[in-house]
Amino acid sequence: NFTAQQIMDLRLPGVYREYENRRVYPSGRLASNLLGFTGRDSAQALAGLEYVYNDVLTGSGYERGPTLYLTVDSILQYRMEKALRKGFEGSGADRAVGIMMDVETGEVLAVANLPDFDPNFYYRDDAAAKGNWAIRLNFEPGSTMKVFAAAAVLNERPEILNKRFMCKGEFPFQGGSVRCLRHGKTQAHGELDLFGIIEQSCNVGMIQAASTIDDATLYKYLVEFGFQERTGVLPEGSGETRGYMPELKSWVQSTHYYTPIGQGISVTPMQLLRGYSALVNGGSLLQPSLMKRIVAEEGVVLDEMQILSKPTSLRPERLQTLNRMMRAVVATGTGRAANLKEIEI
Repeated sequence: NFTAQQIMDLRLPGVYREYENRRVYPSGRLASNLLGFTGRDSAQALAGLEYVYNDVLTGSGYERGPTLYLTVDSILQYRMEKALRKGFEGSGADRAVGIMMDVETGEVLAVANLPDFDPNFYYRDDAAAKGNWAIRLNFEPGSTMKVFAAAAVLNERPEILNKRFMCKGEFPFQGGSVRCLRHGKTQAHGELDLFGIIEQSCNVGMIQAASTIDDATLYKYLVEFGFQERTGVLPEGSGETRGYMPELKSWVQSTHYYTPIGQGISVTPMQLLRGYSALVNGGSLLQPSLMKRIVAEEGVVLDEMQILSKPTSLRPERLQTLNRMMRAVVATGTGRAANLKEIEI
């Protein structure tokens, strides 16, 4: 800096110049909520991957620490953030999250959070803009939970495919009722099989279908899908939450009605994606991963990602049927806005 040099040229007693390492984020806001940031002292990590892997990344003195390679693809990350921002600003939402994951390996290819911030100037934004909500946000999953209930029913009672259920628009029970709504008005779907229940996202039909299995069975499957544990995508200290599902001993009659339609239960976006991956990869519950490898300066690999998965009791042929239902949601059902020409969603 020219001014600093002028001051140094004055050779004032007690005024001196000191060189310090400083963390620079050349891509600015890109993946900022995931990467986190360091304080003015670059060894003082304050959030995100910087904080979680601080002991790995910090070298001694002026030596560089090892290099952390992520599974994130910067091009996919950029594209996702761009698309997400358009939806975020257009809808007036408080928050938006997007995640992309390889369903065969668990490699997380993109994690987008909005609002975001520039980690080079982290002090300009408040804490709400800096969280990695993909692993911290807890929300009621609503109709996205129907597919998991359908998977449980289909796996336990394959004959349900031949059964039909009547939706008159409302399912009353002691202490309350559940309705099917469209544009704020009650909608009767009429007679539907399980395929139609998923395709049309019918609450009343889903409750009836899920009632063909007992509390313990439905609970067992939701636990298998990982809805009671952290995904482990990042090590301890990352701030990942485990969502909320009431313990089986706390279930009452209405729990069995509300849970299959995603009410009275909360999940994180990462949990939801992990669960869905098990539905489409043949039934393996994967541990998502963001760390590809850690490499020392001389090229020695100190740690490398392992594919970690546990089997579920889902039968592949039942999952194939379920996947056809999921396809119908997008092709002809309530999710047609997500249908693309370029790739089969």
